[in-house]
Amino acid sequence: MISTIYKPHNKLKNPCLVFNISKKFQSSSSGLKKALPHTDLPKDVKMIVNSSNPQKAVDVLDKHVLHQYVKSAKLSAIAHMNTPDLNKGKSKIVLPKVPEKYDTFLKLDDFFDYKPGSNNKYEDLSRKDPYFAPDRQLLPNEIFVEKKYSLTESKRKGEVGVVQEAKELVSILAPEKQRSELRKHLRNIKLSEAAMKNNVSLSYIKKNLSEKTLSMRKFVNKKGSTKKATFWRLIAVGDGNGMVGIGVGRSKDSADIASVQGFVQAVKNLQYIPRYENRTISNQIVAKKGACHMNLIPAPPGSGIKACPIIYELCKLIGIKDLQSKDFRGRNHLNTASLFIEALKTKQKSIEELSLIRGRNIIDVKKAYFQ
Repeated sequence: MISTIYKPHNKLKNPCLVFNISKKFQSSSSGLKKALPHTDLPKDVKMIVNSSNPQKAVDVLDKHVLHQYVKSAKLSAIAHMNTPDLNKGKSKIVLPKVPEKYDTFLKLDDFFDYKPGSNNKYEDLSRKDPYFAPDRQLLPNEIFVEKKYSLTESKRKGEVGVVQEAKELVSILAPEKQRSELRKHLRNIKLSEAAMKNNVSLSYIKKNLSEKTLSMRKFVNKKGSTKKATFWRLIAVGDGNGMVGIGVGRSKDSADIASVQGFVQAVKNLQYIPRYENRTISNQIVAKKGACHMNLIPAPPGSGIKACPIIYELCKLIGIKDLQSKDFRGRNHLNTASLFIEALKTKQKSIEELSLIRGRNIIDVKKAYFQ
């Protein structure tokens, strides 16, 4: 006989139905009346159930037996019918047990219904926890907001006495060795002086700024029978978050002094470059300076930087990840670097300006719906 047992689960509000079939129902026809007190199966129905047509058996089972049960139990019973036995002409129909835990759409899913920025996951007791914990997704205002660095944000601490300490250490030595020893402290001395003049933190210069030599040259001037060499360096610095600066250093003593002078000059020329989505430029730029002609094109995410070596290194220091550029005519390194920074600083347009130029009304979906 068929017995319906309501077995509510402790963790679920909806009870689960469990079906059991006894041997009497499968063997004798007298068990049909006991199993189904609400109706009697006619003879033609019993013949269809015992026939070799599975589709008719399913229709009869749905019409006379399963219509009184919930939809989940009905679908589970039809899906797990023993069709090979029906093909052989047997009346063995097994109604399986409904699983105790099943997916429900009445509760929030702990992964697919996860809201970005929420600290805790939604509790769903009808299913097990996933094998991995969903990572916290960044909000749109955390991804697309440009973080501008102000040079006066961090104050100098204990950086005033760098020059005095270096000179006191060198003054103990002999006059012949003072110049060579001062050269070792030249970088810290120059950086300390630049930090004091521009009100920039020396720790920010040492930790955050990256240095790159864009070009190096050596000029030899002949005067009479003597030759004097002059070292020339083009240095660029940046923090990878929009700050960049270039400087030129010259020295007749050594190339190290020229590099230090170029680095200090680049620190003094630090300026902020705006970026679109912190990865590319907002619009196409055509710039010219002297004989240098430049065409800068924004690129979609993942495109990379396709440019000459000078622009490539500057993009790395600025923090630009997707850009295409083409240089025409003049290839002077100093003009190319200065033109690139000047074009990014002055010729980039905001989204609002581009919408006015094109006669469109632009709405930022991220700001309108997610902030």
